[in-house]
Amino acid sequence: MDTLKWIILLVSVPVILCEKTTCETDRNCTILINSECKDGICTCKKYFFEQAEQCAAGLGAECKKNDECQRRNSDCQNSKCACKKYFFEQAGQCAAGLGAECKKNDECQSINSECKDGICTCKKYFFEQAGQCAAGLGAECKNNEECQISDSECQEKKCTCKKTFFEFHGKCNAGGLDAECTTDNDCLIRDSECQEKKCTCKKTFFEFEGKCNAGGLHANCTTNDECQISNSECQEKKCTCKKTFFEFEGKCNAGGKMPVVHLIMTHFNSIFVFS
Repeated sequence: MDTLKWIILLVSVPVILCEKTTCETDRNCTILINSECKDGICTCKKYFFEQAEQCAAGLGAECKKNDECQRRNSDCQNSKCACKKYFFEQAGQCAAGLGAECKKNDECQSINSECKDGICTCKKYFFEQAGQCAAGLGAECKNNEECQISDSECQEKKCTCKKTFFEFHGKCNAGGLDAECTTDNDCLIRDSECQEKKCTCKKTFFEFEGKCNAGGLHANCTTNDECQISNSECQEKKCTCKKTFFEFEGKCNAGGKMPVVHLIMTHFNSIFVFS
């Protein structure tokens, strides 16, 4: 009678299998649901993992309802355990991706993301592309392939618009300085125009960091501060090179007078243009 009681007790109480239970076939592991015999040890099947000495449903495991899926931030999708929206699989876990709720930066697992206003977001200079943070203009880089904005490239370890393109609203736009043109409408930089089929700053404006800036030589002025070209000043209400400096290609050069070679080239070009 005592033996029968023990048999009934063993059947009625859930049996927890020791992690290192030995086996010869899968039939020896039937007491632990979703386990199999592998290398002589009862082990959780593929897509299942050990949790409290049971085999719990991990990512990829078949399921019928959400509470069967035991990985944190997973649920049952199309009869398979998968990461919830805004999370992605990483080493068998569900990691916080872009759009996931967060409290601190290290919770956000997408490369170049951070926790901002309680949501995982791309860092400054990066933008979302296919669920990842891609390098935008201003982002640090090592090669051109890292820069994901069209017509951008890596210059001095920063993603920058290629020559003849200019930045506007985070994109690289055609029609920048030195771009080829046929009419002024092709030149989109403010105070630029089409000269000799190239987009160039208008007269009295000068180029600096891809823009046309006021205060160039011959610009109207009332004070020296309005003349922005180095070694220029306001003379007779016009920005002019200071004494002992000479004008060449829109700049004020030291030397007082234009070198002979420049005079010859200027004279030659004038003859060529008007002949």
